Amino acid sequence: MSMICVTNRPGFEEAVRRQYEAQTYPSKQLVVIDASDDGMLRDVADVYVRKEPGTPVGAMRNAGLDATATEWFMWFDDDDWRHPDLTTDLMLLAKARGSDMAGLRSFFWLDVDGRMERRDCPNWPVFGAAVYRNDRPVWPFRTKPICKTDSWWLLRILAKVGEWTLLDKAASYVWVNHGSNVFNRSYETGYRKPNE
Repeated sequence: MSMICVTNRPGFEEAVRRQYEAQTYPSKQLVVIDASDDGMLRDVADVYVRKEPGTPVGAMRNAGLDATATEWFMWFDDDDWRHPDLTTDLMLLAKARGSDMAGLRSFFWLDVDGRMERRDCPNWPVFGAAVYRNDRPVWPFRTKPICKTDSWWLLRILAKVGEWTLLDKAASYVWVNHGSNVFNRSYETGYRKPNE
């Protein structure tokens, strides 16, 4: 299991380190794609790829996929919180069901004002709280900066992954909104084009 961390924010380094070390899944490796100024997580990464500051997130995610040789991977974004058993729970579910992907159908959203609320995605897995069979033909990411209108593109990518299984354990994942990341409410309603 490769946990791919795309990062350029030194302020999140210690949180990534603690969360990775706390994950109970026994066979894991941390793949770090780093575009920070000072080189983060090099000491804890099993695979470390350095990118120039300002490299678009999509290009960094593609570099993470290129650096991953395991059968399974998950996105281990630096600004999210995961329960220590999240990876284990999702892998057990994926293997039990023979799925290509297993993910959460709901999560908690922590906004910049400290309010937390449950958000549900009944028709598709939460992107950052899922494990994926390493099937490269369905990717890559667009290399331009990701923005709110990318929700339709991302849903089409997920649709090509194959069979997925959803787990209802919202308390296993918190998406932390720190003001510079984005969330599109259309995610919650399933496959909708922007502005529909």
